[in-house]
Amino acid sequence: MNRLYYINFGAASEKELNAARMQYMKNPMSLLEVDEKDAERITASIVEFLKAYTAESKTKGYVIGLSGGIDSAVSAALAAKAVGNENVYGMLLSSRYTAKEHEEHAFEVASKLGIKTNDPAHVKKHFDEAIELTMLMTEITKEHLNYKLLLGNNHARERMKILRGKAASLGYLVLGTTNLTEAWLGYATIAGDGFKGVDIEPIQRLPKTSERMYARYIGIPEQVIRKAPTAGLWENQTDEGEIGMAYEDIDKIMTGFLLGIKNEDIVKANNKPEITRQTIEAIIARVRANEFKAKPEPFALL
Repeated sequence: MNRLYYINFGAASEKELNAARMQYMKNPMSLLEVDEKDAERITASIVEFLKAYTAESKTKGYVIGLSGGIDSAVSAALAAKAVGNENVYGMLLSSRYTAKEHEEHAFEVASKLGIKTNDPAHVKKHFDEAIELTMLMTEITKEHLNYKLLLGNNHARERMKILRGKAASLGYLVLGTTNLTEAWLGYATIAGDGFKGVDIEPIQRLPKTSERMYARYIGIPEQVIRKAPTAGLWENQTDEGEIGMAYEDIDKIMTGFLLGIKNEDIVKANNKPEITRQTIEAIIARVRANEFKAKPEPFALL
């Protein structure tokens, strides 16, 4: 049975979609599971995609921001398989909010993959100062109603500025790390860690829950897979805390939504107190509010 990440919802036959809907109503998690055969297919598809794009763009490799999290670890591993570890450069872009364990995990991933990295001390010495200057120049003070969000956005954009500069110096592309769940939610900063910032997205069709399972098949360290995802945008920030729901529950809602299943049936199929009509509506409202992020810039016709 096709998993969620294999189904092209614009091209799947009604028979395929109906079969997936029936499977969802029996067991929503079954559409998110990854076995060894799935993992082989995912790897082959993405590796070929990354190889082809470097050839098409006449570039040599990829620069990636290594956060110590699962998304960058999986993306870096796939890039190393595609273009060789000597052509992947991992950058640790630490701020005052970056926990020591994240740096340690990033170095562990880089060492396992055999990819080059920068010295994060050089970045850390000036990163927070650069953010403060940006906040000052945009006249955003701590009294601003959305100060924390704007501060986080500036962290993401400063990191992308560094990645783009390094990529240009090497003749490389900037590798994205956005998974399907984040893309669906619009959980990324424009011109930062996703939309209109990176050059290519290898895992944007892979739900977060599936990615966690897949990561084990390609040798990502267990502590990286199991830890709470965070972008390190402010002290004690976590993705799930900011969104207000666990990724696994979001993925089950997303699967039902993308298959065209009614909200009440999503509730029935999952039978969890965290998944209600109210929480489904709240997540979908967030998705719709952020849809503009993924759209190309509009332009006037003359």
